[in-house]
Amino acid sequence: MKLLADMPISPRTVDFLRNLRFGCSHLTEFKMEKATDEEIVKFAKDNGYTIITEDLNFGAILAYTKEIAPS
Repeated sequence: MKLLADMPISPRTVDFLRNLRFGCSHLTEFKMEKATDEEIVKFAKDNGYTIITEDLNFGAILAYTKEIAPS
């Protein structure tokens, strides 16, 4: 499983998950600090990531588009 940490997620959390052997990246690693939620969802889907976030908008986007990924 590949995890993509949204901006509110601390880079320390990403490091912690990596130490547990999870494949985890932060949006800053892809220079996506200013990306819209829709752009993040598309990037995650296109690249096989599951999004870690504190933002409830991602669930609304998936419900609206009737997509099942990224979960």
